[in-house]
Amino acid sequence: DIHCRRIKGLPLVADVLQDPRRRIDGVPEVLEGPRHVAVIGVQSEAAPSAYLTWKEKRRVETKMETFAEGLATRSTFEMPQAIMQRDLDDFVLVSEAELKSAMLLAIEQTHNLVEAAGAAALAAACKLRERLNGKKVVLIMSGGNITLGQLKELLAEQG
Repeated sequence: DIHCRRIKGLPLVADVLQDPRRRIDGVPEVLEGPRHVAVIGVQSEAAPSAYLTWKEKRRVETKMETFAEGLATRSTFEMPQAIMQRDLDDFVLVSEAELKSAMLLAIEQTHNLVEAAGAAALAAACKLRERLNGKKVVLIMSGGNITLGQLKELLAEQG
């Protein structure tokens, strides 16, 4: 299922609902054949291992201080990294504040409740707003494993 909505200030956004276990590795399967799109990975600045491993093309272990449980990695694994090396056109780091803003934006504009990792693509789209302007953008928003306590904390921080 593809649900398209316009989010104020962003290009066209589509929420692609798919199995949350299949993020990066599911994208190339959907895009079989000649590609006319860029696939951009997203990782938290507070847990940059996957990004640094992709960028340096060697395994990099780093700190893991993100609140985004689905992005919380200290080191990477060979198979996902091989897929990312083969299929990603770019990789973006987002801050913890950008993840929280994206979670709120998803709630406010799409009426979808997502955990921080599920909002990572939206955080990246916001960060890359100028670069993406005028282009069709597809975001994979998956992951609703946010607890009531985490949601209350997120909303309390916004006042």
